[in-house]
Amino acid sequence: MAGKKRTFSVGDLVVSRFPLELAFEEKKIQQGEVGLIVGTISPMEHNISGYDYVVLIGGKEVFFFERELKRYEVRGPKCN
Repeated sequence: MAGKKRTFSVGDLVVSRFPLELAFEEKKIQQGEVGLIVGTISPMEHNISGYDYVVLIGGKEVFFFERELKRYEVRGPKCN
């Protein structure tokens, strides 16, 4: 993501685009599960993982690539 503007910021609500099974835990993130962006990963050279965000989802902090997330959209009537 070096040189690219981030799509999400800390505090944004996001939705998982795909199901995800955490390898070392008995936890599955379902497609459509809502999470909260709690951190961003620096695009510096020492970041070999390539992850973009840390998301609190399903009670766990999970690393995500930007392409795995979409913005949470509120449905229904909006309050003024």
